[in-house]
Amino acid sequence: MHCNLRKMQESDLALVLEWRNRDEVRHNMYTNAIISMEAHIGWWHRESVNSATHLLIADVDGKAAGVVNFTHYTGEAGIASWAFYTGDSRVRGIGSLMEVAALEYAFEVLKVRRLECEVLAFNYPVVRFHRKFGFKVEGIKQQAYQRDGECYDIYSLAMLAEHWRFNQSVAKAKTVNKIPKIISKTAFISDGMVAKFADLSDDHNPIHFEDEAAKMHGFDGRICHGMLASSLFSGLFASSDFGAGTIYLAQSLKFTNPIRVNSEVTVTGKLLSQIGRKVILETTISSGEQVCIRGEAEILLANETATELTSEVAKDIV
Repeated sequence: MHCNLRKMQESDLALVLEWRNRDEVRHNMYTNAIISMEAHIGWWHRESVNSATHLLIADVDGKAAGVVNFTHYTGEAGIASWAFYTGDSRVRGIGSLMEVAALEYAFEVLKVRRLECEVLAFNYPVVRFHRKFGFKVEGIKQQAYQRDGECYDIYSLAMLAEHWRFNQSVAKAKTVNKIPKIISKTAFISDGMVAKFADLSDDHNPIHFEDEAAKMHGFDGRICHGMLASSLFSGLFASSDFGAGTIYLAQSLKFTNPIRVNSEVTVTGKLLSQIGRKVILETTISSGEQVCIRGEAEILLANETATELTSEVAKDIV
């Protein structure tokens, strides 16, 4: 399938209104009331002449399949916000085609330096979907939206032109093997590991060596260094699934529960996004049933193990 973006025409209005009023579209918009034809035409007359707005129709294989809107456009090397919806969400793969086409339009035609979007928390699958194409969550506006007496968070996402260009370059890498959606391993946090890490990091906090000291601080007994456990992610990405030469680019960490010394942990990476050589994973370390450390890792695969971005990456969620 091929997706082409063209300017919305007055002849498209009846079809666009039908799409805008679909339950699954209205539900995820800030304004979810049924739109009248009069209000729709008023919107068209207002926004079609607004230089900060670009209203586009996505044609897939020559047939109108959805809408892509760019708003708050400040000009070349500036900023724009965007949103899109498909005419029929049951057709798999259209959302992916539209996202790829929209990114190319934003950075090649509008030439923005930064593209932004917002997603309501109850529409979280769309957050995951955008992230597969390289968007980053920059923040969460807590309880910023209210509907029917309930408050919801708003996720703020963005992509920079330089990041898009980088993703385009790594997407061209040759395909050799694919990264699994989930990869995990187990490890044992021993006394010896804790002692060696303490010497290397110069962190000899007694909560890592004395049960009584740990209990005085609210723990059940000695706990390992959080960064010692977190270093196990590096070994996970050095496995054969990723290949030799993998480069660690970034890692976020949140410590949610302590890990006892002399305990077994499970180290897990869950694939969030893969654009050629660039891979983003949700990372966790668990002890028993408890998740103790969670975060995200960004890695760059070596050339010989890189994989291409295809429409297959996200078709299971559109």
